[in-house]
Amino acid sequence: MPALARSDDRVFVEVMRNINEVIQNPVFFTAFIGAPILTGVAAWQHRATRARAWTLAGFVLCVAVFLVTTAANVPLNEALATTSDPAAARSAFEDSWVAWNTVRSILSVAGLVCLLRAMTVQRAPYRESA
Repeated sequence: MPALARSDDRVFVEVMRNINEVIQNPVFFTAFIGAPILTGVAAWQHRATRARAWTLAGFVLCVAVFLVTTAANVPLNEALATTSDPAAARSAFEDSWVAWNTVRSILSVAGLVCLLRAMTVQRAPYRESA
């Protein structure tokens, strides 16, 4: 986005529209929908293990990414696709989209960290207290 921010309004809108069209493909949808499903399965499987809290946190964060995407980013993408004036389209889109994308990125990284921690907790040898 920093490189695209240097572009004029017409180029910015055209590139973002192209990205939004190209991203709608089976690979993206499999990852986008599959991530919360598989993380939910992992949380269910870890419900009685030492990793349950970390796995559940990862699941909650993954669902949050899904919700932010569907509630914020997708509507912004759809509005961008239908606006005819590039300056108005960019003005209504860019700052909000970047802010919500930053939120998604932070949530995604936090979810990944939680799932990685769940793996290390799950694999750690169990020590009984004396």
